[in-house]
Amino acid sequence: MSYSKLRKKYVIILWIGIISLFVGHFYLSSLYPDHQDFYSNTLLVVLGLIFLLYVLMNRWFGKECLKILNVSSGIDFWHECAQSGSRARFSISKKAAHLASVIYCYMIGDFSSAIDRIEFLQNQNIARTDRSSLLGIFVKSSLLSGKAISKEDIQKKFTYVPFKNEAEKEEVIQKQLAIYDILVDQQPNDYFDHVTGSQAFQRLENRYFKGLNTYLKGDMELAVSLFEEIAQEDERLYFVQMAKQWLASEDHSLSALMLDPKLESERLATLTADLPLPETELPKKKGRKKWKWLLLIIPILFVGAIIMNLVESNLPINGVYYLSVANMETKTASLNKESWIKIDGDHVIVRESGEEKTYSFDREDIELTVDGKQYHGMLQWGSLSLFEQSDSSHDIRTYVSKNSPMYDGYEKGTVRVEKH
Repeated sequence: MSYSKLRKKYVIILWIGIISLFVGHFYLSSLYPDHQDFYSNTLLVVLGLIFLLYVLMNRWFGKECLKILNVSSGIDFWHECAQSGSRARFSISKKAAHLASVIYCYMIGDFSSAIDRIEFLQNQNIARTDRSSLLGIFVKSSLLSGKAISKEDIQKKFTYVPFKNEAEKEEVIQKQLAIYDILVDQQPNDYFDHVTGSQAFQRLENRYFKGLNTYLKGDMELAVSLFEEIAQEDERLYFVQMAKQWLASEDHSLSALMLDPKLESERLATLTADLPLPETELPKKKGRKKWKWLLLIIPILFVGAIIMNLVESNLPINGVYYLSVANMETKTASLNKESWIKIDGDHVIVRESGEEKTYSFDREDIELTVDGKQYHGMLQWGSLSLFEQSDSSHDIRTYVSKNSPMYDGYEKGTVRVEKH
């Protein structure tokens, strides 16, 4: 599977998952319209599931990428990934494309471009793990292109780069020093005799340096065998070009590993013709990074919903709720403090027309029966709305307590209302 097809599959599955979660959320909410906390609680669950889905999909995408790179050289994979930078809208996608372009340039032997792109990325905010990979490519590109660099410089460069542990760091340094011994000092180094690689290109690269090391040790037969294996791979790869060049030479010496500059320039120009330039891959203006603030919307909504839910759940239910009276001439609502409902545990006291009566009250479902009529209610943010279940007029009576954030407005008669 190509990178573009895999990426398309990833996006489709992710969007289907997100849309399905929201559809399920709205459907379940429609089944329980009278449960005031159900919508907010399920919304929190949906946001959490979206985050979990995003994490799981990224893991799946990473594993699928590794499967592709394990069975093929990955040159087409990295080329497509690098090309996606010109179409990417977000800087994080552009950075990923630029990292891919570095790997692609190294694979085809365009070491000067790889070094330039790495230097460009040094000023960008990239992951710490990517910095160690980029430094490894930088050192190898410098050695393969003949740029002056000493062992001390190599060890010093890796001193300031983070690794998972010291063992991994030591392994990387040993590999770079082994390449230095083989290419610069032209002295055998058996590091590549007992390493393989998790990806197909890594195994090809290791075989190439193993072949050079075998030649330096004088085992010509094994060296020829290794280079013949490499020569069967994709000819766009630098190591394949070098293997063919070495096999075609008469003396099979390291001096034969020199390509014709003009032909090599034409070859690289063809392979990088549609590769986006570094300046166009990453936005330089801070204004273009404003989209990052949009990523804060989900966690802000998530935290805000939690806070609002906690605040509302902690509001006391017991207390006096005054009747709200609407004046449709002024389109305002005020309080009639002569009519009220007092909630006290599992009982309510209702005051109407100067008389007070006590009734049983269902605190969980917000239901009560008054003079044979059953009322259903909603209690939210210090306001109690009651309506008769058998009443076809849908007349709703609203009572407001001092716990309501709108209480002062009701008391002053400034709350705006619209005619139903």
